[in-house]
Amino acid sequence: MSGGDMDDANTDGGDMDDADMDDMNGGNADMDGGAYRRASTALGLRYRLRRDRRPFNRGEVLRLPEGRCGVYAVWLPTGIDDAPAPLYVGKSEVCLRRRLLQHLSREKNAALRRDLRAFRDALEFSVAYTASLSETDALETALIRALQPAANVNKR
Repeated sequence: MSGGDMDDANTDGGDMDDADMDDMNGGNADMDGGAYRRASTALGLRYRLRRDRRPFNRGEVLRLPEGRCGVYAVWLPTGIDDAPAPLYVGKSEVCLRRRLLQHLSREKNAALRRDLRAFRDALEFSVAYTASLSETDALETALIRALQPAANVNKR
């Protein structure tokens, strides 16, 4: 992927702004109002989160910037055409880096804790930074509904 593609994915530290959302929606950001915008943004983001995976370990998480809000996904590779299965989708309204480190050290969700232990060396994660708390909440909800991750038991 080119550097420009990574910029659009908002995994490089850039916030999602109106231009990013408009690009992700094929130029139709205002067509049907906020609901259309959130749904199509989530679709584009879902693709980018799958594409921009990295190993889920402390070293990789520590490479993330501090103090950035956003959404993240934890993936379990299936070995079939490099298609990962979504294990968990979450958000942080304060610091994605800190939240992901919490998953690695003291996970409270029993289903996720079990999978983190069982598949420790195979798991991957991806992140997308957001510009606002409302965007973070909306994208997390849309991604959970779209991906149906196995360990997200309370938000389906």
